[in-house]
Amino acid sequence: LITGNKMATSGEGETQSPKTEDHVMEVEGGSVGGGVPQRLELELLCELLGASGVRAKAEQLAQCLAVDPEPPNDNDEDGQLRSVLKAWLSSEGPSLQALCAALKTMDEDAVAETVTNRLEAGGAVVPGVAVQKEELQVLLHKSLKKSDTWFLVDMRWMKQWKKYVGYDQWDQESAGLASANPGPIDNSNLFKDKNCETLKNHLMEELEYVLLPQAAWAKLVAWYGLSEGSRPIPRQVVEYGLYIKHCKVEVYLLEFSVYKQSKGPSSPCTLQFSRANTVSDMEARLREVLAVPEGRSCRLWHRYMTNTYEQLEKPQQTLQNVGLFTGETIVLEQQSEDGTWPRSTASIG
Repeated sequence: LITGNKMATSGEGETQSPKTEDHVMEVEGGSVGGGVPQRLELELLCELLGASGVRAKAEQLAQCLAVDPEPPNDNDEDGQLRSVLKAWLSSEGPSLQALCAALKTMDEDAVAETVTNRLEAGGAVVPGVAVQKEELQVLLHKSLKKSDTWFLVDMRWMKQWKKYVGYDQWDQESAGLASANPGPIDNSNLFKDKNCETLKNHLMEELEYVLLPQAAWAKLVAWYGLSEGSRPIPRQVVEYGLYIKHCKVEVYLLEFSVYKQSKGPSSPCTLQFSRANTVSDMEARLREVLAVPEGRSCRLWHRYMTNTYEQLEKPQQTLQNVGLFTGETIVLEQQSEDGTWPRSTASIG
């Protein structure tokens, strides 16, 4: 309904509807011409779907709903909508009265919400709940592999999605119900505040968040989108252990206080890095954030005591192997125009 109204007000897809009895909207409570009672919500929705400018959306919606190979479930709005829309689209012309009559047999609010949610998905192909469940089940059993990227998702949202698709045996009753639709992914509850990238302390996996491989995350974002102001939380798989290696998703990144040392010290800022990042990766990012002119030579220093600094001289060494810890200070020393360094090795050492 929202999508159709936007198209109508913008003039997109304006055509004259065929003047047939199918387009005469006589229902309980009045006609379209006067004040619109609540009973006309679905009729107006059907009329918008019947306009040729919106029909392509309706056809795509029907295709999305038809992806699910399982027979329709009487308690599944997707299954009912699939049957109704396929019958409507297969006829010679849009029979709005027939479509309205069929939709009226279902819960009006739930159907309207399901249809508008699908249309508002930006035309993305959203498969039925059974297909979503099948596709994600395979991906959620993927093993960790060094350097792969995984994503954190709020556990509350993930639990609601499982209810919606009937992922577990005890969620079968709510499978496919519009009221169980989880809506856009919202990770805002995992951050300390909405304006920073720092996660809350001591978050627990499977209690407050769940980890998804990149392919699973991509599918869920394509199907449901992100809530306003929400953002992805990508994390890298890091290999731990000196002799016995094991892989683990690095949920909490290393956080450093960094500043540039040139003619005078700059104000420090806080940046996050993965343990798998190299010294070279760190320098490249500091150059960008601290606005170092291109071509200007720099040196990185790790301050691990008040007046004790150690130069980071091995570009390909990872931050994990260097032995850096969260809360420490990193200094980017910028060479002066005359070729001298603000700090001499002697004074720093």
